[in-house]
Amino acid sequence: ILSTWKDECKPDFYNEFKNYKNIKILLNEKPKTTHNIDMQILSTFTALKFLDENNIKYCLKTRTDCRIHKKNSLFFLKNLLKNYPIDKKFNNLQERIIACSVDTRKYRVYGLSDILLFSSTNNLIKYFNEKKYDSSLEEMGLPANPSLKNDTYVVNEIFLCARFLQNNNIQIKWTLEDWWKNCREIFCIVDASSLDFFWYKYEWKYEQRFNTNYTSNFEQSMQFSDWLNLYQNPNFVFNEEFKEKWKIK
Repeated sequence: ILSTWKDECKPDFYNEFKNYKNIKILLNEKPKTTHNIDMQILSTFTALKFLDENNIKYCLKTRTDCRIHKKNSLFFLKNLLKNYPIDKKFNNLQERIIACSVDTRKYRVYGLSDILLFSSTNNLIKYFNEKKYDSSLEEMGLPANPSLKNDTYVVNEIFLCARFLQNNNIQIKWTLEDWWKNCREIFCIVDASSLDFFWYKYEWKYEQRFNTNYTSNFEQSMQFSDWLNLYQNPNFVFNEEFKEKWKIK
């Protein structure tokens, strides 16, 4: 499913793929908004609703500037869901949501990357709830944009993760320890290398730029090994002195 914008999809491109059995292009009207996150919410939610209406149980959400080269990646991701089932106390969630290590941050509160997400379609519909950014902030009891909560800027992937947790009756505390707790209980992080995942943006020639660091002890990326340490050890934490803090200037 490619969910994009009517005014940006060239007719030649659309006509080339419109009759392919396993390819569906959805053309959306752009919402009236000043926030990029509202664009992502609408395009993603539209695709997820289409999948749900067509009884597609699982979905892998990613971006058009990303590639997955590893064969059998979908089987691998589904097996991760089977091997790490979510606790039954989260009875409104069928299973975990898997995210990629690329731009998932250890020290950014609720810093789950939205570049790649895999779960049940129903879970992802909840994650990309169609309500807009401004109205969602108000419902969450947060100040209007620029919205800071406990030194964290509530925007983009932080906003999506926090909203998902709160909308599913999971109390959020806006601390690193609470973020790590929710990583342990709700999410699962997969290494980009396990999927041979490639993101054609920023310093893209440095393939492991988000994951590998030989120059300091500050490793921002949350990787599978980090997540597994959290999962297996309820008292395991990282160094809180590296917490990412924002301020409005």
